[in-house]
Amino acid sequence: MSHNEIITENGILKLSDAKWDKARHRAEVIEPIAERDVVPRVIAVEAANKLNLSERRIYTLVRRWRESGGTITS
Repeated sequence: MSHNEIITENGILKLSDAKWDKARHRAEVIEPIAERDVVPRVIAVEAANKLNLSERRIYTLVRRWRESGGTITS
C-alpha cells in the first residue's frame, strides 16, 4: 500500500463500554437542551455541572448535536 492510498471507512465506530456509557450520559443531558430554540445560560451551567464540563463546552456539544441531526457520537 502506498502512502497516498485512501482507506475507505466502513462506518462502524468501536468504543469501549465505558466510553459508550459516557456518550449516552452526555446525550441524555444534551438532547433536551439542543431541542430548545434558545439555551439560557442557567441551563448551560446546570448541564456543565452535571457533566463536569465548561459552559462553553456545553454550547459546543449542543451545536454539534444540532448539526448532526441528534446523533450520540456528535
